[in-house]
Amino acid sequence: MITYTHKLLKDTNIVYNYIQSESWREKIELHPNKTLFPFLLYFDEFETNNPLGSHRGVQKLGAVYISMPSFPPELVSKLESIFLVLLFNSIDKKQVGNTEIFKNLISEIKDLEENGIEIFINDESIRLYFCLALIVGDNLGLHGMMGFSESFVANYPCRFCRCSKTVCHKQLFQIDNDLRNTENYEIDVNTENMSETGIVERSIWNTIPSFHVVNNYSVDLMHDILEGVCGYDIFSILRHFVFVMKYFTLETLNHRIKFFNYGPTDIRNRPLLLSENTLKSNSNTIKMSASEMWNFVRYLGLLIGDLVDVESEYWSLASTDPVHDQVPFSPSRGRRQWL
Repeated sequence: MITYTHKLLKDTNIVYNYIQSESWREKIELHPNKTLFPFLLYFDEFETNNPLGSHRGVQKLGAVYISMPSFPPELVSKLESIFLVLLFNSIDKKQVGNTEIFKNLISEIKDLEENGIEIFINDESIRLYFCLALIVGDNLGLHGMMGFSESFVANYPCRFCRCSKTVCHKQLFQIDNDLRNTENYEIDVNTENMSETGIVERSIWNTIPSFHVVNNYSVDLMHDILEGVCGYDIFSILRHFVFVMKYFTLETLNHRIKFFNYGPTDIRNRPLLLSENTLKSNSNTIKMSASEMWNFVRYLGLLIGDLVDVESEYWSLASTDPVHDQVPFSPSRGRRQWL
């Protein structure tokens, strides 16, 4: 871990690990002369009963896991390198609140950061310290455990900024002055009005010395993109290409999806074939698993790129920017760059 961490800190050409981020370098500066490692907390709830049955929710469990970005790739990818650290009944969390559920875990986290653990390697004593880097999870889970509004139609639904939902629905670019920080967080908490601030309670996670919820810039690729944005955008793109521009037929698309060479790994998550009813439905989205959508998005250019007008605004996910007098939207400047 020490060797791999030092390698990451020296490699600044491509950022591919949290340890290379500015956030981690700032945390290191708070702990000089310590052998310090980051860890990630992941929170999610799962249903032990039939999620569609009459007993759903009765025995729903919340689970918190730890993963170590300081593990080398050959170790971090193993299931045995993900550690379960907390398990609780979701109903208990609703009844007693975040403080009672997470206080013992947070006490352990503080101890690991302040006192560390002593290990012996080749009869040599080494004290290691561990610091909470990020809390990861879906939006609903993170909002709930961090004390933000769990309603995404609330007046202030975002944990990153203080923009109202009306502004969020029209906003194309980040407004730095509206971002949450420790100063305006204190103002909002003391206001004690969730409808005006989006904050339900002062977060117990802020009692950890080097952590604050407003700096937890963690988003979930699977929920936000693969099970969210991708479904809606790919739906609109394909419907326009098939039924409006008629670049290709649905049969051609399905034939290429079915017989494309995905390789030995990705073939297990080959995208689903699409029906005409799917592309003409009012759902405005394509339903696939996250793994299937991940493959579909990555291979879409190879599947139909030769049949499409590359200047098509749908193909480049182009748009117009009403803020800048109808100047064409630049994919390199916005969140649509993912394709």
